Amino acid sequence: MDHTEKNPTYNIKNSATFKMATIAFLALVLLIPASLIESLINERLLRRNSVIDEINDKWGNIQTIAGPIITIPYQKYIKTDNGSQTLRSNF
Repeated sequence: MDHTEKNPTYNIKNSATFKMATIAFLALVLLIPASLIESLINERLLRRNSVIDEINDKWGNIQTIAGPIITIPYQKYIKTDNGSQTLRSNF
């Protein structure tokens, strides 16, 4: 006589289907905290972006960075029919 016939619950607890169903149930139960953490991460990301936008609006907009500009004054002499003429300009 087989020991499985003595105890009818032995078949259910040791069956592969019961073990797979238990694992599937536990996986589904563990998805709840994972989704809560994911929603918290998304909420904090949205808050971060809104704070960055708010700080940018208060403290400054897009900035243009340019290098130093050197101006050199010079004189240009133009010869005309009635004499020479001087033009003063910056380079």
